[in-house]
Amino acid sequence: MFREISNQDQRGSTPLPQQSRSVDSSALDSTALSSTALDSAASEFPPVAPRLLRDLNRGQRIRLVRESVPESHRPLLEAMGLCNDCDLHLCQSRGTCILDIDGSRVGISEQVASSILAIPVSS
Repeated sequence: MFREISNQDQRGSTPLPQQSRSVDSSALDSTALSSTALDSAASEFPPVAPRLLRDLNRGQRIRLVRESVPESHRPLLEAMGLCNDCDLHLCQSRGTCILDIDGSRVGISEQVASSILAIPVSS
């Protein structure tokens, strides 16, 4: 399926010129330093795995994963105020899922809620 790329052009007759590259070692050191800083920051705040709405606990603050919202329901849910960048408060997750969106409550059927993923966020 994949083929190896050789040091020749498309016709296979003329070799391509070799390129010499010099690397600035100070640039490598600064890259290593910044990557180390990022690694330590990532270990302090581990990523939270998305979970189904019905599996989250009452009272949690959540953010929806837009890609998990069924395409056929997306326009209606967006019209009700559900968006991928807003924080929601989960009022009820068993049976009909009830979400608080800036003081307004919205009910989502158990069937739809069982297909939507959300990420818990800090309060």
